[in-house]
Amino acid sequence: MKVKFKHMKNVLILTDFSNTARNAALYALKMFKDDDVVFYLLNAYDLEFSGSPYVMQVKEEMAYESEKGLKQEVTLLKRIFPQADVEALSSFGSLIDVVHQFIQKNHPDLTVLGCRGES
Repeated sequence: MKVKFKHMKNVLILTDFSNTARNAALYALKMFKDDDVVFYLLNAYDLEFSGSPYVMQVKEEMAYESEKGLKQEVTLLKRIFPQADVEALSSFGSLIDVVHQFIQKNHPDLTVLGCRGES
């Protein structure tokens, strides 16, 4: 008798807490609702300036807002998809650097993001 192990999928979902990002996340959870998946909901935040003496305070406030937003998003996603395994990740750095580091470390099977093409 052969035993076949299912590969657990890892899906990275990027969010900026916009409706577009939320819709992309909901679409991903719906698409994989019957699969064994860990969803990583990632918000990256960065400072575009560094000359201010208040940088550390601003960075701490940004971290707080990121974590608060992620908790709200996970609550919303889990309300609609209660069985989903959603892990919230808040990370300081440029979006490109943060995503690159995550991919190098975790090798997601899919990366999901919603954008409107405005930036």
